[in-house]
Amino acid sequence: MSPILGYVGALAVGAGLALVVGGLRRSTPGRVALSTVTGGDDPIRSSRDLREEWLRQGLLERVVRPTVERFARAGRRITPWARSAALRERLDNAGYAAPVESFLAVKMASVGAGLVLAVAYAALGGARPLVALVVAAVAGYALPELVVHSQGQKRQEAISRTLPEALDLLALTVQAGLGFEQGVAEVTEEVTGPLATELDRMLKEQQLGRSRREALVALHERNRSEELRALVSALLHADRLGTPIADTLRVQARELRRRRRALARERAGKAPVKLLFPLLFGIFPAMFVVIIGPGALRIIEALIR
Repeated sequence: MSPILGYVGALAVGAGLALVVGGLRRSTPGRVALSTVTGGDDPIRSSRDLREEWLRQGLLERVVRPTVERFARAGRRITPWARSAALRERLDNAGYAAPVESFLAVKMASVGAGLVLAVAYAALGGARPLVALVVAAVAGYALPELVVHSQGQKRQEAISRTLPEALDLLALTVQAGLGFEQGVAEVTEEVTGPLATELDRMLKEQQLGRSRREALVALHERNRSEELRALVSALLHADRLGTPIADTLRVQARELRRRRRALARERAGKAPVKLLFPLLFGIFPAMFVVIIGPGALRIIEALIR
């Protein structure tokens, strides 16, 4: 085995032990006492009671959670603030409400797993150790973000597909006399998918004390669907000018249907171009073999005779 593999393996083992020991140190009974408020005459419990409580917490609270927090701090140190904001935007697009620190911990853990696999692969003679380590580190760091980006794109496309029907239903409910929030609540009960999740989150934010404008701005910032952003912008404009919500929803529903028909025509126009290469390289050669093949065999047999 190459000496570098021994050094990397020792480094990985040492880093793992340091994380575990650091996690244990971070959750010692003395530290638990600092964050615990107790009743009774004596607010400070004995170290024996604190140690028993610490032991009852289980492996998750004593080791795993502190280790994850240390991974998160390591990722936060090497991630600029602008990059963290971009990650927050991607997490919102994909529908993840977890903190950015948790995602950074996942990225650091992915890098560690990639390095371990690279060491094992290089030990078996699969590649040069240095190349395997570099590739594994880059792939482990980028893979979670690529997955989140892909899920975010699919989620925003699903929102754009569901929005026309949901907007028609919302316009009908508001025109029937319901308020905007009541109409949105009816839509969330009838519509499924990420759009219903986003609308339900907007309603809950209003119930927790946010104004309608603040909830709409947050909805606008969390999503990158052009149709949804256009709808939210129109609603904000109507709220600022005092325009009736029912008229705004009716106009937006008509505009969204028009845009959907235009998009369908555009995709239909692109279909022949997309079918050209499969026809040339997949279907036509097989047809030529089936049609010309028997005749070509007979000609060859006749020439041989």
